[in-house]
Amino acid sequence: MAHSWTFQKKVSTGFAVMVCLAALTAAVAVYALRAVVASKDNVISLVAENLVNATRLDAAADRQSATFRGFILSGE
Repeated sequence: MAHSWTFQKKVSTGFAVMVCLAALTAAVAVYALRAVVASKDNVISLVAENLVNATRLDAAADRQSATFRGFILSGE
C-alpha cells in the first residue's frame, strides 16, 4: 500500500524547504557581498596608489622637459 501524505504534512514540508532555501540564498548573498566589498577596497587602494605614482611620474617628466628646454635656451 502506498504511503500518502496529508495536506498539512505537504504544506509543512514545503514551508520548511522554502525556509531552508531562503536561508541558503541569504548566506550566499552575504558571502558574495563581502567578497565584492573586499575586492572593491583592494581595487580602490591599488588605483589610488597608481594615481599617486602617475602624478609623480608626470611631475618628473615635466621637470625633465623643463630642464631640457632650459638647457637648449641657455646652454647650461
